[in-house]
Amino acid sequence: MGAAGRERAVNQFRWERVIRRYEDLWTEQEREAKASQSTRPRIGPATYPAPELSFADYPTVWLSDADRVQATGTAADVFLGSPLTNFVGDRRCSDPKVIATVLQMAAQSIPVGDLATELERIGLTPTAARATIAWLLKYGLLR
Repeated sequence: MGAAGRERAVNQFRWERVIRRYEDLWTEQEREAKASQSTRPRIGPATYPAPELSFADYPTVWLSDADRVQATGTAADVFLGSPLTNFVGDRRCSDPKVIATVLQMAAQSIPVGDLATELERIGLTPTAARATIAWLLKYGLLR
């Protein structure tokens, strides 16, 4: 068994084989990325897109109280239950009932200021209210 294990290790895990497998994986990822490519042009390899592509959906202006937002219909509970989307969750509202209420208020287009006022009315600080709205926008629950 020892000799067979050594032979397998030598045959399967030589650097040239390992590198070839990585290159095959990267080629497959590139092919999959091109197949599911959005309308925006892809610059660079699939594993390292250009910064202007990576950050294309980031905000470019500050929202004012008069700017209007609307709920997208995405289920908030998916995001509320994931630790990956709840980093620093103590700085904003993470109560599912409150989030559901805010999203219901935004079922129709509503000014950012009105949402912030509602969050403040239920006890959030102005900073936490704005952070909650920013979180909802970041994860596509509002647009």
